[in-house]
This record gives sequence, structure tokens and C-alpha cells, in this order.
Amino acid sequence: MKELKIYISDELNELFRKTAMDAYGYGRGSISKAAQEALSQWCAMHQRAGGSPSQSSQSREPDPVTNSDHGPGNSDIVMLGIESPTPPEKGVNG
Repeated sequence: MKELKIYISDELNELFRKTAMDAYGYGRGSISKAAQEALSQWCAMHQRAGGSPSQSSQSREPDPVTNSDHGPGNSDIVMLGIESPTPPEKGVNG
């Protein structure tokens, strides 16, 4: 399982937490369950629609991974918000 760090408004945070706890209870994991459900539904909706209906393909930011102008090693490409809960294992010599 991975950790995903996101930034949302204070109002959405309060609404989401209250709704998640109303749906799943006040025990451990209720926020994660609700977030996983919400993200799964959002992904499914956008996959069925072929992308975001509010953005045309011309107005989207290019994918920095596949865009030929932004190859690996460019300093302007940063992976944000994805953290591993455990550090990577060291090799035999490390």
C-alpha cells in the first residue's frame, strides 16, 4: 500500500472527513477507505469519458514522463506527493 499526499481546501477537508466517518465510522482507516472509493470512482469516470470533460486536449499540461521535451534528468520534473512508507532495502554491498 502507498501513501498519497494531496492538498485540498479546508472546507473540502472538513466535509470529506465528516462524510467518511459518517459512512465508515470513527475507527482507524475510515478516511483511507473513503478516499480509495472516491479516487476509484473518479478514475473510472474519467476513463469512461476519455479524459476530463472540463479540459480539451489542447489545454492539458503535457505528461512530463512521455513528453519528448522533458526527458529524464531535467531539473524541472519533480515527483510530488508519493511517499513510500518504508525505505528501500539496501543491496548486499550497501
